Amino acid sequence: MAETASDRTRELSRGSGRTGAGSKLLWFGIVAALFTVATAATLVLVSIRNLNADLEESVRKQQSIMLNGQVNVVTTWLDAMVEQGNRLINADLFRLYASEVDTLDDDLSALLSGENTELAVQLPMMRNLLREFVQYSDFVSGRIMNRQGSSYIATDASVRPLTPVQRQYADRTQQTGLPVFSNIRLSSAGLVVDLFLPIYPPRYESKEPTPVAVLMLTKNVSAKLGDILQGGHGRGQSMKLLQRSGERAEEVAPWLAEGVRTSAGLSLGDDALPFGSRTSVSGSGEVYSMGLRVPGLDWWLVQEADIDVAREPLQQRARAVVGFGVLSTLVILCMLGGFWWWLVGVESRKVAREMSKLAGQVEEQKRFLDSINATIADFICLKDDKGVIRYANRAFAEAVGRSEKELDGLDFAAVFGFDTARRLTATDEQVLMSNEPQTISETIYLQSRKYYFQISKTPFRIARRDWSGLVYVFRDITELAEAQERSRKLVQQTVDALVRTIEHSDPYLAGHSRTMSGLSAQVAKAMGLSALEVATVQAAANLSQVGKVFVPKEILNKPGALDEREKKEMERHVEHARMVLADIEFDLPVLQVIEQMNEKLDGSGYPAGISGAAISSPARILAVINTFCAMVRPRAYRPAVPVDDTLDALERMQDKYDAEVIARLREVVESATGEKLLQGLENAGRA
Repeated sequence: MAETASDRTRELSRGSGRTGAGSKLLWFGIVAALFTVATAATLVLVSIRNLNADLEESVRKQQSIMLNGQVNVVTTWLDAMVEQGNRLINADLFRLYASEVDTLDDDLSALLSGENTELAVQLPMMRNLLREFVQYSDFVSGRIMNRQGSSYIATDASVRPLTPVQRQYADRTQQTGLPVFSNIRLSSAGLVVDLFLPIYPPRYESKEPTPVAVLMLTKNVSAKLGDILQGGHGRGQSMKLLQRSGERAEEVAPWLAEGVRTSAGLSLGDDALPFGSRTSVSGSGEVYSMGLRVPGLDWWLVQEADIDVAREPLQQRARAVVGFGVLSTLVILCMLGGFWWWLVGVESRKVAREMSKLAGQVEEQKRFLDSINATIADFICLKDDKGVIRYANRAFAEAVGRSEKELDGLDFAAVFGFDTARRLTATDEQVLMSNEPQTISETIYLQSRKYYFQISKTPFRIARRDWSGLVYVFRDITELAEAQERSRKLVQQTVDALVRTIEHSDPYLAGHSRTMSGLSAQVAKAMGLSALEVATVQAAANLSQVGKVFVPKEILNKPGALDEREKKEMERHVEHARMVLADIEFDLPVLQVIEQMNEKLDGSGYPAGISGAAISSPARILAVINTFCAMVRPRAYRPAVPVDDTLDALERMQDKYDAEVIARLREVVESATGEKLLQGLENAGRA
């Protein structure tokens, strides 16, 4: 029969394996679909990234061509202005006059007051020549300055002093001997730029000439810059002119009222501005831009292209790429879906054939398991998470006096009664949550007969149905429990006999052990000790004085203090107790507690002199309770000590006794239970 069941189980497993092949096919289809989609998405992203790179390279080349062309235009325009100025400063008349004025150093008063008749006479003519040149060459104004920056010929009737910045430009021209253009500024005539040109002495005066004066020409550049910056650009593109003023970048915009404004969107270095996406010069949005510096000047031409406009072709091509990718993906998915459907069809036909076999095998397996459960003597039942019985074997049904069909759908309260059911199910929730089996012991009355059961609870789950429950196995241990109870009563009778023997041997110990047992049990419970530890404390308290039976009575009842020899003899009561109790099976560490109860925390106790954590909690309790009971009862050599005085004395000896035990003892003594126990001790003493 066992071999047949094993074979059927293996067949069932093979059937389950075939059914699992369908899940593998499903996962294969899902993985293939996901891989196809991921591949297509990756290819689309790579294509769009390449399109974006091509677009940016195209914009960069276009901007580079336009910038180089416009920089050449600006350079040619500025060179033309220099050439115009050179025609004036290269005239011998101006060079000779500037050289003669230079001999006056910075004292131009003789020239302007007429004291130097020859130079003063020539001054109006020189001024007219300069004015005619300025008008003819379309400059706004002009002036000639000596080495010290003082103007002595000017086209304007009122000549303003040079600004600090203009003085720096004039000094640079004086030092380098090269033409210098200033930054563009706004004036009453519009946007203007200052051109500073060196004037040298006549060629015959010096082999290595240095400038003797500087010509400053002011040119209106609004119209020219407007043509350069606003002409010939496509949609979304613009040309910007920037100049560096100290640490700031300024935008030159002829179409604005202010003409020149600080640029918040860009900072300038010493080199060209590389191509990239950044905030516009005007701060109005994101653009593609690059810039080239005008040679020899603090001017930069920056070409910008609005990103949204520039990327319109990319977006159209990207939509085409995405559409093609989606269409290709759908075609591939359809092909994969068809292939997967064909595989599933083949597998489904196999599964259908196997299922008919499995149905019969499962039914046989069920009958086989039912026949096994019917022969098991233990009571077995299965109940769901709502407490309803879903299965019970024949032994369980016969024990509760119902049929197996009647039990299906009942709860424990209907079968065992409310109180018994509450005890049995108290830990059900804990077992289900921990998913760990648990064993308890309970006494149950079935059909008016008392039974002792060892009950095992095991969690039972069916993941596919999201169903959970508990399997109960009741094992009848009535005969074993009754035998243990008889043994316990026999041990208790032995203990009681020993206690009576102790009290008979020493009248001062009357009621001592019983009071110790009661007080120590209450203290142990107050300290949160387990039920086994409380039972250990009680048993050890009852037997704590058994060794004193073997101590000579003249030592036990001596009215005075004991000498060293007598003390050692008295302390041997622990050894006598070990000898008496060694062969008694308590199933608890009673003997160990009795051996340690005379030890002290500071190591001054006996017999082993152990200290601190080496002393168990039950032994610490008995140490305090034993001393307390001994002090509140009279002895041959002293009267009884009041309870409060005894507690105070113990609190002063916290180096020897556990402070928590003393605190809990005071609470117990001050309770109604403690007063009753102390009254019993007093009555026993009187008796």
